[in-house]
Amino acid sequence: MARVQLKPDTELDDLVAAARRGESVVLVEGDKPVAEIVPVRETTPTTEQAALPPRVPGRWKGLITLDESFFDPLPDDELKMWEGGD
Repeated sequence: MARVQLKPDTELDDLVAAARRGESVVLVEGDKPVAEIVPVRETTPTTEQAALPPRVPGRWKGLITLDESFFDPLPDDELKMWEGGD
């Protein structure tokens, strides 16, 4: 994986060309990595996925009910866990 120091004169075209060749390039500022340019993996749907009908918005409307307590604020300890706290 190449590491490239961010400079105003760095050619983005060269970095994209590297990604097209299958290389990953890490952009760094000083010693700190700040971004990564990676090749996009093209995917094709599996036979099972291709056989699924298209998704329809509202298809489940009225079929799922939530208890009113679902919308209550979370307790502080649980909220901290969701927010990445200890």
